[in-house]
Amino acid sequence: MKKGIQIILIVVALAGVAFFLRFAKYQYDIKHIEVKPVAFSEVEDGTYHGKFDLFLVKAEITAELKDGKLIEFTLDEHVNGRGEPAEPIIQRVLEEQSMEVDTVSGATASSKAILKALEDALNS
Repeated sequence: MKKGIQIILIVVALAGVAFFLRFAKYQYDIKHIEVKPVAFSEVEDGTYHGKFDLFLVKAEITAELKDGKLIEFTLDEHVNGRGEPAEPIIQRVLEEQSMEVDTVSGATASSKAILKALEDALNS
């Protein structure tokens, strides 16, 4: 009986270490995400879909451009992990007509995921 408990404790400990290591990599990745802005005026008119997935944060978007302007930007799917919702960044991008906007306070990872999904869409 003791052998079974020891095995369970070892498995749980290993799972904990694996999660900790994955979470540490996630934190590193978030800190080092670089959004490369795309000039809307350089993208052909059309509807574009993009996605970005980073462990606890995921975003899928649809963007529509016309006459060099972003006229529609919707969040189709958003998993914001443990942070605050980052949806206000969509309005910032639409108002500024630029991807070079401030991230949403308390939602840095989600903000970056949404912007990376837009980058993915416009570069496809």
